[in-house]
Amino acid sequence: MLEACNLQRNPFTKTEPKDDAIDQVFVGREAELRDAAWRVYDGPRNLLVVGGYGYGKTTFVRKLLRELRMTKQVSFLTGYAALQHDSPDGFRLAALTALVEGALATASPDTGLHDFALKSWDELARLEPDARGPRVPDLRFRHGLELARAAGIHRVVIAIDEIDKRDAQVVQGIVMGARSLLDTDASFVLTGRYMDVFTDIRSSLLAAFDHRLELQPFEPEDLVDILRRNLATFRRRSEEPPTLAPFVTEVVEAIVDRCGGMPRPLNLMAYAALEELLQTQHPLSEQAIRVTPEHLDRALQKEGNLIYSGLAESERELLAKIFRRNSYVSGADLGELDPVRGLPGAVQNMEQLSREDALLRLESSTGPAFQLSPLIEPVFRGLRQRKEQLKALWLEASSPEVSDEEGQLLEDFAAEFFKESFLVSERNARTGTEEIDLILRPSRESDAVFRKSSYLFVECKNWRKQKVNQEVVTKLVGILQNRRLKQGFLLTTGSFTKDAVQQARSFYQTTELELILIDGKEMMAFLDDLRSVSDFLSSLHRGQVLQLR
Repeated sequence: MLEACNLQRNPFTKTEPKDDAIDQVFVGREAELRDAAWRVYDGPRNLLVVGGYGYGKTTFVRKLLRELRMTKQVSFLTGYAALQHDSPDGFRLAALTALVEGALATASPDTGLHDFALKSWDELARLEPDARGPRVPDLRFRHGLELARAAGIHRVVIAIDEIDKRDAQVVQGIVMGARSLLDTDASFVLTGRYMDVFTDIRSSLLAAFDHRLELQPFEPEDLVDILRRNLATFRRRSEEPPTLAPFVTEVVEAIVDRCGGMPRPLNLMAYAALEELLQTQHPLSEQAIRVTPEHLDRALQKEGNLIYSGLAESERELLAKIFRRNSYVSGADLGELDPVRGLPGAVQNMEQLSREDALLRLESSTGPAFQLSPLIEPVFRGLRQRKEQLKALWLEASSPEVSDEEGQLLEDFAAEFFKESFLVSERNARTGTEEIDLILRPSRESDAVFRKSSYLFVECKNWRKQKVNQEVVTKLVGILQNRRLKQGFLLTTGSFTKDAVQQARSFYQTTELELILIDGKEMMAFLDDLRSVSDFLSSLHRGQVLQLR
């Protein structure tokens, strides 16, 4: 299929491009590159590259280092390393690693700089993953700078990446503790985020940086060029002029429109859409080989589900609040999303979600703004549509026109409801003396708290004229014991008596048996919000079981 697309592989990745591909795929930012290069050309200066997550800061910095190495008039030694440990020592270790890698690539053999790099590299390579590094790495680093000058190196530029993915207070401690390195004859290039530690800390720390370069979102034509260049780089046969095949025009326009001017979501969407084509279209199919809007929609739903399933329940709730605000929030509305910590807390939470590709970090006239990512928004649209379907079934089952004795409609609802988080193994399971409405098995969507046994049961009571009483709870707990089950659900369109609730609680406290009670009021509240079935059932488990144990 790749050959039919005239591609060696999927040219879009979920990670940064490799060094040998940066020159081919890098687009725009010419003015910013010239500005950054001039800042370190005349002498050692520290540069802070600022932008939201997904703006391409890492690719920009790596491209800058490549451009500096190719400079003829001035000899540059450049090095790049990611921060591995959240401490000043971790920063020093990253700086030494970058210097050593740069020296190995630049220094001639049989020179003091090359010998230093070989010895240091050998020691760094033998470190355990959580080791603190060689002793006094700052002295090692300064010695390396002296050897670089002796070898005729005019400028040393060190880029430390991943520091912008840390909490603001952590970054402050790291930079303050490593300030002595920032004041050496090397130029340091660091990446930072909007509204983080670099924009509001005391001036003594900010003075460690001589220049702040802010990356802006890409223009639509540049985004299209990014797609075109990525495809051209991995063509089996060159094309003149380069095309966007197999992407149809509607897909290109949709990807560019939804990415918010950011290269990361652009690459993620293009990657997922092309993978969907490669996985679903048969090589011998007579259909034209092209990425269509249908491929894109399915791909975004799949990728979004992966992101959504990896989030904490509180993070999902925050995203749901943003979805209800038309998927966009800015200004004073940000503070309302975190009543306890206000604006700083809300921004911190949403910065974290942007790193997980759940949000896009934007700018507005009133400051920071966030928008649901094009990968997550389809998940909430699908969730809302599914909730509407479930609500229709629930309203039909609980209609006053339906008699309490007619339980089939409620069982139909329960089957649809629970299959969102479990596998429905059997309906109306019968033994000699018992009948169980639903038998469930845990699935990948089931929360860990519901995996204590291989099977769970559901009993439905379509009782609106009378409350479910203690006798019903006692009988169902007996079924749990007889079938050697540990967990079950009791669902009613009405409510429970106080004795029934207390009876269930007594079993939680004295045995391992868990009968989760779901009444009509709780179910209706769930159907009106945007929680998943798994999150809803987990919250009931916490409220009814965990707080009593």
